Amino acid sequence: MRNREPLDEFGRVLMEHLRDKAIGFYDILAQGQWKAPALQELQSELGQLDEQQRTIIRRCVMLSVDNALHDFLFRIQEDTDCSDEGRIQIVVNSVNIATLSDGLHGELFGESGWMSKYSAYGEEPEFR
Repeated sequence: MRNREPLDEFGRVLMEHLRDKAIGFYDILAQGQWKAPALQELQSELGQLDEQQRTIIRRCVMLSVDNALHDFLFRIQEDTDCSDEGRIQIVVNSVNIATLSDGLHGELFGESGWMSKYSAYGEEPEFR
């Protein structure tokens, strides 16, 4: 098996700095804790919703982020599979990470997937 270190490093960065940041942003927004004037009206509107409604919105945020990640990774893998190296490459430690996986989009899921291993929020139950 090839060295998965560059692949896992990319997954960790993606989970911590994209997925977790997006979900965390919503959580702070729903709690009304952002000070930015541009967010005050939206925070107020979210504050008028009950807990169940905010939970549904949070799930929508998580699933939207996860779906976007999945589709992005699928496209990168597809591009690599259709050409020698791919027109779009993600290189970590001098390695095109798409060449280390038989499906980047699948790296997100499962007990040893990036969401479970590296995200503070774990894997959404809909994907299990």
